[in-house]
Amino acid sequence: MAKRTVSNTPEDFNPRNLDVIRADIESALKTVAEQHGVTFALGNTDYTPGSFSVRLEAKRDGGDKRDFEQYAASYGLRASDFGATFMYRNAKYTISGINPGAGTYPIVTSREDGECIRFREDLVREALKAGRTNGN
Repeated sequence: MAKRTVSNTPEDFNPRNLDVIRADIESALKTVAEQHGVTFALGNTDYTPGSFSVRLEAKRDGGDKRDFEQYAASYGLRASDFGATFMYRNAKYTISGINPGAGTYPIVTSREDGECIRFREDLVREALKAGRTNGN
């Protein structure tokens, strides 16, 4: 497969050339990530014909767990609830993080099929109370 490149002539930003630019950004960030022991994730890209922006998030290994431990009590959960599993509507979920700025759905989970799903804290508390499957 031939490598796609963006033309050196001025061209409006569009999904095709932004895919190439995004891949180049991700490639360039690999060196920085290795140097500093972090991982980078690029979020959604917004663009107009003349400009674009993309959210960049950096995390250290274990950062999600540390964040959860710091904020869990604020949501009526225990620090040890990180990694806990619970059932909801016939699917199994594992608590994988917390996002205090998320408002209504601050608890981050991974569904058994790998999908990231966010929940209200009261729903998670009730589900954990109903049947803890992590031994807590």
